[in-house]
Amino acid sequence: MARAVSKLNLKSPIHSRKISIKKESRIYHVTLKIYELNRREFSVDDTNDFDEETFLRDHFEASEFRGRLENPSSSQTILNRTCGDQVTLDLLIKDNTIQDAAFEAQGCIISQAATSILCEFIQGQPIEHLKQFGAPSMLKQIRIPLSPRRMQCGLLAFQALKQILYSLDEPQSDSTPAD
Repeated sequence: MARAVSKLNLKSPIHSRKISIKKESRIYHVTLKIYELNRREFSVDDTNDFDEETFLRDHFEASEFRGRLENPSSSQTILNRTCGDQVTLDLLIKDNTIQDAAFEAQGCIISQAATSILCEFIQGQPIEHLKQFGAPSMLKQIRIPLSPRRMQCGLLAFQALKQILYSLDEPQSDSTPAD
């Protein structure tokens, strides 16, 4: 299956940008790093039976995860200001495991297909495992190489997932006023 991140032979990032994420009263400062990856690192197998276009089109057109969850445990909307893509990711979390995922998205085929791919991958995954899931692993799930500009589209839902995971670490405040 997927190789460990350390085996991807990452070099220096080709793009690095600091972003701030505001969630309620807290601000998180995160550095988003984009790496150039060798196309061979992302080959699915040696038989060349993999059809990249069909794979993406299937996730784009017929995703079983498209739509919203009725009562999500957590939800996050994220916008790619560069191209205008927008993704809303809904998660149902029980016993520290992703039980269900759904999304609503507007934008290019890459961002929408990648969101579907992410939803498929995270189903049944423990939260602690997903906290270790990095951008190179997400790009590996997409199964096709992306240019640096398209990586932003491919990682949009991944960013929403990470924001949800960071918010789970926040102490829950009691909204009931003290008497």
